[in-house]
Amino acid sequence: MSPGRKARPWKGERTILLPCVVRPLGRESKVEPFRLFVVLMLVAIVYNLGAALFSLSRSNRDPARDSRNMVRSLTWRISLSVALFGLLFLAWHLGWVQPHSLGGR
Repeated sequence: MSPGRKARPWKGERTILLPCVVRPLGRESKVEPFRLFVVLMLVAIVYNLGAALFSLSRSNRDPARDSRNMVRSLTWRISLSVALFGLLFLAWHLGWVQPHSLGGR
C-alpha cells in the first residue's frame, strides 16, 4: 500500500470518517453515549446564551424581571460550560477520549 492511501474497510461494513481515524461499523450504527451527551450539553449552552440575548434585547415593562431572566440564563450557561470542561478533562484522564493533532501528521 502506498504511504498516502488509507486502509480500506472490511467487506460489507460501513465506516465513519473522523479526523485521522477510520472506524468500521457493524450492522447497527449506535451513537456513543458520551458524544451524544457532549452535543446535548453544547445545545443547552447555546440555548441559554440565546435566552439571555432575548432577555437583553426585549423591551418589556418590567426591566427587573428581564434582568433576572438574563442573569439566570447566563449563570446556567457558565455552569454548563464549566461542567462540560470538567467532564471532558475527566474523560481524558480516564481514557474515554484521545487527543489528536489537527494537522493529521
